Amino acid sequence: SPSDANETAPHLESLTLITSIGCGISMFFMSIALFMHFLLRKAKSNQATKILMNMFVSLCLLNAAFLSNESVANTQDNTACVFIALVLHYSMLASFTWFFIQALHMYLWLIRQNVTITNYVRKITVLGW
Repeated sequence: SPSDANETAPHLESLTLITSIGCGISMFFMSIALFMHFLLRKAKSNQATKILMNMFVSLCLLNAAFLSNESVANTQDNTACVFIALVLHYSMLASFTWFFIQALHMYLWLIRQNVTITNYVRKITVLGW
């Protein structure tokens, strides 16, 4: 209804700013974690770390697509809008999938404990991406 639109309109700019700052901070710290991981790669990373790093990459991609969404929409280019929509949807699905893989890995590690799956990391990477 029009009254609902009038009530939310004054808060739209501040909510957009808060969202952009939150996504930017999130992306900044995930980038630091990825940078530190690749900097300190001499230490052997386990399966959980590999899953976490893939999840960070998918979340960074999601944040980057979300933050660039408004500027791409302002270009009025239909192809660019379709492309950013595809990237946004793909990165959202990849993020959800990596969260699921993280939960599945924790279940197998904590509950099942001695489960051995051949080419485990390769299989979950194909599933996640």
